[in-house]
Amino acid sequence: MNQRFEARYKISEGGNGLIRAGRDLQLSRDVAIKELRPCRSGEVERARLLREAHIQAQLQHPCMVPVYGIGQWDDGSPYYVMQQLSGMTLYDAVIALHASRSKKVILHCKTIEGAQIHLSFRDLIGRFKELCLAVEFAHQQGVIHRDITPKNLMLGYYGENHIIDWGTAKIESEQPEHAQQESLIPVATGSLHATSPSIESIGSQSLGAMLSASRQNMRTFTGAILGTPGFMSPEHQISAKNVDRLSDVFGLGATLYFIVAGRPPRNADLLKEKGGTGNLPNPKEHILTPSSKVQKRVDSQLEAIYLRAMNAKPELRYKSCRELADDLGRWLNGQPVRAREETLREKTKRWIRQRSASAIVAVVFIASGGAMLQHYFHAR
Repeated sequence: MNQRFEARYKISEGGNGLIRAGRDLQLSRDVAIKELRPCRSGEVERARLLREAHIQAQLQHPCMVPVYGIGQWDDGSPYYVMQQLSGMTLYDAVIALHASRSKKVILHCKTIEGAQIHLSFRDLIGRFKELCLAVEFAHQQGVIHRDITPKNLMLGYYGENHIIDWGTAKIESEQPEHAQQESLIPVATGSLHATSPSIESIGSQSLGAMLSASRQNMRTFTGAILGTPGFMSPEHQISAKNVDRLSDVFGLGATLYFIVAGRPPRNADLLKEKGGTGNLPNPKEHILTPSSKVQKRVDSQLEAIYLRAMNAKPELRYKSCRELADDLGRWLNGQPVRAREETLREKTKRWIRQRSASAIVAVVFIASGGAMLQHYFHAR
C-alpha cells in the first residue's frame, strides 16, 4: 500500500498483467489497479505497462477508461490506476444472448438491488456502433488498438461502453527502425502529447529511471505480432509492421460476425496462443466460416457489412471505422446499407414496410377524425 492507493482482491488476469480492485484513500472511491504478474516483471514488461498507461490516459473520450495515476510499489514494480468498471464484456453478452431462448441478455445491476437491464440483439448492435466510433476517435489521435475483440469491449449497466486493453496499441508516428533511439512514450504529432497522468510522489524518481533504463532494451511494439488469433487481419498475421487503421476495421468486422453468429469467424482462435506465429492461420488461406452455417437466419445486410469489413484486401474494406458505424446506423434505421446493393425483393419489402407504417397512421387519423365528427353531430 502507498500513501493514496490500496490494492485489494484480484479482478482479472491476462498474459502479462493482472487487475486488482483497489481503493483511492484520498477521494474515498473504488478504483482498478493494473500491475504486472510476478513472473512477468522484466524491463520490457515494465516499459510496456507504463506505455499503455500513457496511451490510455491521453485518449480522453467517454468510451476510454480514465487513468487516475501511475506509481510504484515498495518492491519497485510499476502500476497504474484507473476507473473501476462494472458490467460485462461484449463476449459474455453475446454468449448469453445466443444461449437465451428469449434472445435477450439480462444485466443484473449490483448497485441497485434486484434491478435488471435487458439487452436485445438490436441493443448490442447499437452499442457496438458507438464503440466503432470510439475506435475512430482513437485513430484520429494517431492510435491503432491492434487487438479489437469481443473480450476487449465492455458494456456497462447504464448504457456506458468502454474499449479496454491498450497494451498492444501502435502509435502511427512510431518508426520501428529508429525505435531504439526514440522515447519509450512516443508522441503522435498533432495528437498524443508528452504529458502524462500524475505520478505518485512516492517512487516517482525511480519510475523515471525505469523509463530511461528500459530504452536500452526496449523497442516499440510496431513489429511484434501481438493480438488474438481469429480476430487478426491477414496482414497483421504476417507482421505487425503492416498494421494500420484498416486492421482495426477488420477486427470490428470480426467482432460483428461474432455478435451475429455467436462464435468467432475463424477457427484459429481455438488454438492456444504460445507467443509465436507458428499456430496462426495461414494469411493466404483467408477462409471464413459462413455465418449461415452457424445460424439458421442471418440478416443479409449485416452479413454484407461484416464481410466488407473483413475483406482480405484492405483496400476493399470500409475506409474508416466511421464508415462502418454509419452503415450500422443505416441498418438500425431500416435503411439500405452501402456494403452492397439491395435486391429487388428487399427494395419491395422495404417499400411495403414504409407504406404500411404510413397507412397505419392514415387509418388511425381517419378513425379518430370520424369518431370526433360522430361525437360532434351526436352532441348537436
